[in-house]
Amino acid sequence: MVASDVSERREPVFPGRRIPRAGAPFPRPLRATAPRPAGPPGVVTWSLWLLVLGSLLTALPGPAALGELRGEGTLVGGGVLILLAALTGMLADVRALRNVSLYLPLAAMIAASFLANAHVIAAAHFIGRSGPEKFVSALLVLAFYLTAFYALSAIMVVYGVRLVLGSLRPVAIFAAVMLILEMTVELATWFSPPLRQAWLAMRFIWTHETYAPLFRIVAFASEPSFGAISVLGVLGLLGAQWVLDDDRAGPPHRLKIAALAIALVGLQLFADARTFFIGALGGLMAWTMLVPLKRALPPAVKSAVIVLGPLPVQAFMIWTVLHADHAAQTISNVSRSVGMVTSLRMWAEHALLGHGLGQYGFHFRALIPAWGLQSWEVSRFIRPEQFDLIKGLPPSFSLFSRVGAELGLLGFAAWILPPLYAVRQALRRRPDALTTAMVCAFAAQLWTGLSLDSFRNIHYWFWLAALLAWPLQSQAAAFVRPPTSRPARG
Repeated sequence: MVASDVSERREPVFPGRRIPRAGAPFPRPLRATAPRPAGPPGVVTWSLWLLVLGSLLTALPGPAALGELRGEGTLVGGGVLILLAALTGMLADVRALRNVSLYLPLAAMIAASFLANAHVIAAAHFIGRSGPEKFVSALLVLAFYLTAFYALSAIMVVYGVRLVLGSLRPVAIFAAVMLILEMTVELATWFSPPLRQAWLAMRFIWTHETYAPLFRIVAFASEPSFGAISVLGVLGLLGAQWVLDDDRAGPPHRLKIAALAIALVGLQLFADARTFFIGALGGLMAWTMLVPLKRALPPAVKSAVIVLGPLPVQAFMIWTVLHADHAAQTISNVSRSVGMVTSLRMWAEHALLGHGLGQYGFHFRALIPAWGLQSWEVSRFIRPEQFDLIKGLPPSFSLFSRVGAELGLLGFAAWILPPLYAVRQALRRRPDALTTAMVCAFAAQLWTGLSLDSFRNIHYWFWLAALLAWPLQSQAAAFVRPPTSRPARG
């Protein structure tokens, strides 16, 4: 062999591995590894970030009115997400279309309920609102969020649930920090009257002296119920990051996530937000079914308890309302009690098909119990001298009984079956730690329907899309770790 031949020899190069010295054995056999799949492209990641931040900054992911197009930040974020999903070539994804097709029975029940009540809907009118206009508004809201649900489903199935959740880590941490700062300032004002006056004055300026949508975009959780949904949504994202962190991420990463979660929960305990407690109860119920009782019950029973659990809870709440001393209740409790009772009375009138989508507010006044008038939040819908206090149609404070009142038993079944199917499929086909985290996050959002009655909860649709897409992922993709910021060794 000539010298030139020796100089031209090249040792094989194995990416990520250090070549042992000549004559030394390899520590273990070299084997080819599959390349790490890329995460979502930048435009999709940014749209997901915008969606999360939009729901946080408007603090209106699930306002009380079922069919009002509010929460501009959430709408803008959802619109951008849908547009970018189309631009990235996912608009005709068959798997995402199959997920949305689960709501075809709901669409059929909406149409049937409208046809059965068309003459009543046409004549409905109250404070400048008409039955047909309200029906169209509610239909548009539901159609918008189903479209956003389709876009989320397409993104999840195309890029993978793990990688999508991993791409949300920075925005989840940022959102948690912002919520902690806002709630800390709010808590500090309780102990400082001058600071409290300054805080209220600032909110008064934003509310009365600026363009209304600007207030909704820049304000944080101006009401505890809306802030609770944002907190529960961020906690769900943090829980997913906890599961996605492996040994390479190191204990400091999990410690940071745990500290943020504890701070959020602690501040919500100070806020005494009922919506947060109800959502947390749903998440705790799901965790109990999936961890301590992991082997005790089949997936079908677990999914039924998690998804249908709010129904007996609401029945108990209404029983306590009917047997309580209403004179001793606060105004807020009376208003919520009236909403639940009237929606159930309305459901009983048309048990199978309901009164029509968006029509609850037009039947509310005829079903109010006498004891409900002690709350000005209720009496303003009865007494003409208080009509100037009305800012919209009355809420029912329960999505479960409102869906039943407006769409009947058949419509309620069509609405509850998709989440029941999603949870069951995820538990049956992917009973792992990430499934547990996602089911708990979804259950928390589902159970907030015991306090609010809106379809406009983007966190609900996000986790539903993730649960439906997760069983479709290949087993090999299930163990792909999202990329970490730690540099490669060697």
